[in-house]
This record gives sequence, structure tokens and C-alpha cells, in this order.
Amino acid sequence: MNKCIPEHILKAFIPTIGQNPCNTATYGLYLLRRKGQTERGLSYYDKAISMAQKDSAYTNMLEELRLKKDIENARSLIESGDHNSGRRLLDKSSKLATKTLQGYQQNIARLLEEC
Repeated sequence: MNKCIPEHILKAFIPTIGQNPCNTATYGLYLLRRKGQTERGLSYYDKAISMAQKDSAYTNMLEELRLKKDIENARSLIESGDHNSGRRLLDKSSKLATKTLQGYQQNIARLLEEC
């Protein structure tokens, strides 16, 4: 996340945003983490979730997309100083994360330590 994205990779990636949920969510993450554009980044996660709901090839990703959006939203809240809202969102996310999403459980636990 701290490195610049090579221009040729970015140029190849940009047209794929909105074509599949993975790239759309990835762009949302980029906006959140690199650009600090919380609302815009979260809106791309919402678009990715909507796309996944409409395409049966991606329905198995819905839980993960929702969880990742909530974790990133909580991270933004914590970074802005709203620890209580961040903690509430992380507590909710922790309950929703299944055993298949254990990597997210670790991220949630680490962020909860920051609250």
C-alpha cells in the first residue's frame, strides 16, 4: 500500500472497474487506504456487493465483500478517532465472520486492540 502503482498497471486496471466485483472492491480499497476517500471507497464496495448479488458466478463472495467493507469502514472510523463506532462495527463483523474467513478474524482482533 505504500508503493506507487506503476502507470501501465493502473491504466490496465481502471477500465475493469465496474466489470466485476473483485476489481470494483479493490478500487474501493485503494480509495479508502491510499486516497483517504472514505465515502467514495465504501460506495465502490457497495457497487461490488450489488454486482455480486446479480451474478451467480460471484454470489459465493457476498459474505466476504460485506465483511471486508465493514472492516475497512471500522478502520476508517478508528483512524478518525471514532473508536466507539469502530468497535461496534468490528464486534458485529466478528460475529458474522465464519470459520472460512478466519484471516478476517485476525484483522478484526488487531483493530479491536487499537480501540
